Amino acid sequence: MEINKIISKAVNSGVTRRMSFYEKFVVKNSNRLSLIGFCCPIFLIYLSAEGNYSKPYILVLFLTTISLFLTPYLNGKKQYNFSKYFFFIPAALNIVFCTLYCGPKAGFLFLLFPFFIFIFAAFYKTKQLIGLTIFMCLVSFLGIMTAEYIEPWYPLKDYTPIYHANLFFSIAYTLAFSIVINYENDSYIDLVLIKNRQVKSSRLKVAKKNKELLDSINYAKHIQEALLGSKDLIQQNLQDYFVLFKPKSNVSGDFYWATVKNDFFYFALCDSTGHGVPGAFMSLLNISFLNEAVIERGISEPNEIFNHVRSRLLSMMSNYGINDGMDGVIIKLSVKKDDLRITYAGANNSPIIYRDGSFEKLPYDRMNVGKGRRNESFTNYEINLEKGATLYLCTDGYYDQFGGENSKKYMKKRLFQTLNEISLLHMKEQKTELNARFEDWKGELEQIDDVSIVGFKL
Repeated sequence: MEINKIISKAVNSGVTRRMSFYEKFVVKNSNRLSLIGFCCPIFLIYLSAEGNYSKPYILVLFLTTISLFLTPYLNGKKQYNFSKYFFFIPAALNIVFCTLYCGPKAGFLFLLFPFFIFIFAAFYKTKQLIGLTIFMCLVSFLGIMTAEYIEPWYPLKDYTPIYHANLFFSIAYTLAFSIVINYENDSYIDLVLIKNRQVKSSRLKVAKKNKELLDSINYAKHIQEALLGSKDLIQQNLQDYFVLFKPKSNVSGDFYWATVKNDFFYFALCDSTGHGVPGAFMSLLNISFLNEAVIERGISEPNEIFNHVRSRLLSMMSNYGINDGMDGVIIKLSVKKDDLRITYAGANNSPIIYRDGSFEKLPYDRMNVGKGRRNESFTNYEINLEKGATLYLCTDGYYDQFGGENSKKYMKKRLFQTLNEISLLHMKEQKTELNARFEDWKGELEQIDDVSIVGFKL
């Protein structure tokens, strides 16, 4: 059992988890083959002890044995390339030296064949394969020429045992190389097949999970759309209007909300913290608090509506350490067409009014509906408008979008210029133009936030 552990430790010497399969394949092969090759010189030393070799050659065989045995040690020290060459070149040259020393009848040239296989077992770069193949051809040619034309330095008394030993080791070594390579290749193929099955299974699971997730998000999108301001209700009270609503994902942190209570029409455009699924959850929560404030509690003033929503957000979410909320504008106007007074509250956002050929950004409170540095009551603003004036509400997604030639933000100033250029168009045409300019500006870049702009003419 201890021997098996030692052999396993030697075979895996230098192998790390970060290695690719082929790198492990090369290191393990060089370790295995060095251990197999270690047996050959040991046996030949035994034969030398019988009187066939002179003492100097025993030293050569001993040094060859050490060079073969050092391969796992060098791999363990991460000297991978050096260990392969250290194993390969001295052993190959030693075959020529053996032939020169003892003569061709000793059969050392048989040992050249496994070294050709070793090239492809331990080296994988094209330059290495070509260079070492040429080297082995030269070594083989040198060995043949040595055997053919040069007299041996120390002829042996009996060539039979050495010849048979070299033939045996040549066949055994060649088979060992082939078996090791085929075993590793089969293991690699099996591993690839297993990995492919695992990847295919994982892909099917991921695809199934993605479909379930996408179905859930699409269903959430329908829920969110159902809770947004009713188009019929908006049409009845605003008539000439447009809503440009472009969520970054399927669902949105931006939302618009509308309701009628006691002869007043309420409309809000808000930007909840986040976008995508988290933003959508916040928007649903904020919509529910707006409905609670106006419909259930009968709160009529825009500033008090925002105050109520903030109070509900803080009481519900402060226990969890969440500071999310929303920015936005809520307006209140009479359903009577002759009353053009508008009351509104702005949380980090303000309405934009277009009248008499110029734009005016209306005042607002620099605090959000949620936890922030300021906690005072929102301000109620009231303005009297003339017939034909246009009011715009927007979140920051449009003018924060990167794009153009230099991938810069669109900016508020450019948005005002755009609104000024399209202000004489019908409201539906304004929506089309705003969307076209946004897409042209964005180009191939990703939309970074939800985009919402609402415009209506009084």
